[in-house]
Amino acid sequence: MERAARRLATRVLEDFAGFTKIILFCGPGNNGGDGLVLARLLHAYMNEVHVFYVADETGYTEEFELNLSRLPACGIQPIPISEKEFPESVKKLCNTAGYLLADALLGTGLSRQVKDGAFAQCIDMLNASPNPCFAIDIPSGMFADSNRHITEQGRVVEAIRTYTFEQPKRSFLFAENFAYTGYVETLPIGLHSQFKTDEPSSEFLITSSGASELKRVNHPFSHKGTYGHALLIGGSSGKAGSISMSAMAAMHSGLGLCTCLIGDEIRDIVQTLVPQAMTVSAGKTDTVEDWPKSTLQYSALGIGPGLGTSDESAKVLKNALAEFSGPIILDADALNILSENKTWLSFLPSNSILTPHPGEFDRLTQKHESGFERWQSQLEFSKKHGCYVILKGAYTSVTTPLGKTFFNTSGNPGMATAGSGDVLTGILTALLAQGYAPVDAAILGVYIHGLAGDFAFVQNGREGLTALEIITHIGTAFDQI
Repeated sequence: MERAARRLATRVLEDFAGFTKIILFCGPGNNGGDGLVLARLLHAYMNEVHVFYVADETGYTEEFELNLSRLPACGIQPIPISEKEFPESVKKLCNTAGYLLADALLGTGLSRQVKDGAFAQCIDMLNASPNPCFAIDIPSGMFADSNRHITEQGRVVEAIRTYTFEQPKRSFLFAENFAYTGYVETLPIGLHSQFKTDEPSSEFLITSSGASELKRVNHPFSHKGTYGHALLIGGSSGKAGSISMSAMAAMHSGLGLCTCLIGDEIRDIVQTLVPQAMTVSAGKTDTVEDWPKSTLQYSALGIGPGLGTSDESAKVLKNALAEFSGPIILDADALNILSENKTWLSFLPSNSILTPHPGEFDRLTQKHESGFERWQSQLEFSKKHGCYVILKGAYTSVTTPLGKTFFNTSGNPGMATAGSGDVLTGILTALLAQGYAPVDAAILGVYIHGLAGDFAFVQNGREGLTALEIITHIGTAFDQI
């Protein structure tokens, strides 16, 4: 608790440097204990430190009582509050301009939603105050592992920043909960590394160290044939750029050879944009119409970017599912075609990788009310169809046929731009073509994609970040890990 509060005090003093007055609201458990220690540490740096704690008839944790007893010695007089004794002076102070507010009411041990009582009063007061509020470990009223606070309509603190300890909570990874957490920072507090390694889990974070373990060492006597031959299928009128960016990204991801199966009318465009790639005619129009006579020379297939959803395109996808013997990536229009022909899902080759954004995934399955609900469906989809699903967004999630989830930690809002998904398809197809197992390709691919985007963000900012900038930084991302 002391280590946690020390790390927390440092961050609070840096992030809220303009504040000299703070009000901390503490609950009776160890989350409240963290708040009490923080109050003691901040007293040396701030002009005013006020502590209010919720009186609890069931008692307090030993750590809470110990730290409560230490406050008077440093000049802080903690004031108990309850539903019956909730002074107007508390609300008045909370609404007085210039105060920083801290939420240490309820931690991760929450067992039921907050709907009434002193905790509800405190949460309502914090949310109504014009002053900024940060949460310690987790916003009070939020469940760490589910969205019960939303589905059961409980009260939750709406913090502008959350300082959590050691690991982010599962609920932090879904967009609908950003309204409560604000920006999240995970602070290490000295837990033994073996504890996290040994603790059983089916959910993991994709980090630089994890991605680095998957990256293969290049052999000095290798040649272009060593690094695979990928087949990319897509492109149509007005969408030649989609398949072109996939091919560019693939060639920037260590791929040996790349062939694009495209309609004749856009071949010159693709060949000009990506001279490293070869092209094969898929028909005399601007869309993909014909399946090649042989695909044995290709070690992986990526299908969908700019493909269109015509009957001819659907026929090519059906042939790909039935005849291609290697690993397959399905993206964009390939997923849209599947959503219109759901019986084809039973023909998905095992270990295929699907890369939908939320809208595409909902069309494949059903409408979802939240990211948390969508993730649960994603897990079931992977297990039912024996495939890997990469659900794109902040904390892109990779689900496996064995029921595991890997949440990605790289990437930034600037990557919400046209063509970003096409780039990911190219990276993934290149990794599969080089012989990476589907699970490794998915994990490494989403991390590299996000990391390249992070480098592009540093150089171009959110507004200036484009898919082409992401491609430019793929090589740097591989070198970084």
